[in-house]
Amino acid sequence: HVLNNDVAHRKSKIAFFSAPILETLSGLWNKYVFLKGDDSTSAKIAEFLRCLASSTHGIGDKFGNNIGFLRLLHNLHPQKNKTQADFVVSILKNSNARLREAYLAKLPIRFAPENSIPWVLNITFLGRLIDLERSQGSEGFENSDSNKSKIEIPSRVLPPPLTAAVLKAGITHESKLVVFSMARILVKVLKNVQQWLSLEKDSSNLEILKSLVFNQLPTLVTVREFRSRFMNLDDNSGVLYKLATIILSLYFNISPALASSGRFPFAKYLDPELPSHSPLVQSELLRFIKDHKEHVEWSTVVGKKTLLHSLLLVKITSKSPEIVQSAIELISDLLQTTGFFLVHELRVWLNVITSVEHVDFFTD
Repeated sequence: HVLNNDVAHRKSKIAFFSAPILETLSGLWNKYVFLKGDDSTSAKIAEFLRCLASSTHGIGDKFGNNIGFLRLLHNLHPQKNKTQADFVVSILKNSNARLREAYLAKLPIRFAPENSIPWVLNITFLGRLIDLERSQGSEGFENSDSNKSKIEIPSRVLPPPLTAAVLKAGITHESKLVVFSMARILVKVLKNVQQWLSLEKDSSNLEILKSLVFNQLPTLVTVREFRSRFMNLDDNSGVLYKLATIILSLYFNISPALASSGRFPFAKYLDPELPSHSPLVQSELLRFIKDHKEHVEWSTVVGKKTLLHSLLLVKITSKSPEIVQSAIELISDLLQTTGFFLVHELRVWLNVITSVEHVDFFTD
């Protein structure tokens, strides 16, 4: 009756549904969902709450500033029940940024990695929330705080439960299921961070924000070790290795300076003498280097080899025409930056290098 009353003012309706009433509604929903299993009653409560939060009855996103409604969302268990999960995601999707920020800032769910079904359900729901911001486009990442002078990372971009320690524990866990789940979350977070940072116009603020971001993420060394761990293993066609490569690439896309000379051992991972370096691995690495070639040098040394040496070995040993062509293009691009070679000179030189002896002779 209150919702359908067109005479009642919006503020009156919000005041009527006070925090205690909303908490009672959430308690009833939890009771029927988890204790009685009464799907019919549960569905009616869900529909009523959707109407309450919609603009159909004159309330709309004003609940974005309503502490009681936020408390209602926090009292639910969306990680355990799909109906509640759909409800929370739907409400947050259609709410203002302030409600999403407040909900994620104090998300009442534990994310410390463990090989259990409850944890997988928790992390799956978190993934939906992280995807939610990117689905909003650039508007989802606009700063909703009127205090623009405050430099910080919004909870909507990097949820507080995902600390550097939690993320590291996830991608270094002994369980592949935990590693896979947390790696996917890290990819989602990095994509959100990348989109959010792209909106920052102040270059000085941008560097500060990047520093804050990497303080809340696993270190570059940890990500490299994660990637190396699955380089030699057969984990369903290299799914974990691919995820690690994507994460590493996103790190460098966010902060290209990380890919500067000597910071990443490209040559080590391209060594064709190692049996673990399949065409898939080499193809991924070549694509990765191509994306960041402006931040690497042909003379980058790892151990006793240079990046040029490794690329030449790939060129003469690979049986894949695509990989050979990629290696040739990278070698040409890297050496042209020195200013010592013309394009046709490089082409002739590369044509005569057909053996390991040639590679050793020209790179020693």
